[in-house]
Amino acid sequence: MAVLLKCIGSTSTCSRIKPDVFLKSPIETDRKAVAEQTRPAFSIELPILRRLGSHPRIQGEGLLLGEASHGNLQAYINANSSSIDFPLRKKRCYQPAQAVAYTHSRGVIRSDLRPENILGYESAPGSLELLLCDFSGVEITPALDIFSLGAVLYTILTG
Repeated sequence: MAVLLKCIGSTSTCSRIKPDVFLKSPIETDRKAVAEQTRPAFSIELPILRRLGSHPRIQGEGLLLGEASHGNLQAYINANSSSIDFPLRKKRCYQPAQAVAYTHSRGVIRSDLRPENILGYESAPGSLELLLCDFSGVEITPALDIFSLGAVLYTILTG
């Protein structure tokens, strides 16, 4: 039987150096090329975040990875679906809805609203706070944002 000794991902390589011991190493990248690829997205997102200002359900201009201790909403649901009861699922629906209502009140259409663009973090033991992130700035209508919110709420409610 063949054993995988090395895997190559988009940001790192993992190599098995002995049974039950793996070494993860970053892949060298061309920082200038990465900066050029990401600059357009940031040039769109930063003015949107500044327009929105501070809100408890919206990521700030700088996001610390520690703030997303539970990863994105889809990953959280996938990992914890069986332990999330229905009353808690309904409660989880409120936070993304609150965030979308706020962005619309500020004249910002969210676009690309999906569970992967909602981050989860723990503000107190056992809590889960949700933050809207990744404002791509694509032109869409408020109706499409509301439709996307419905899909997010469906995912929360059904797992």
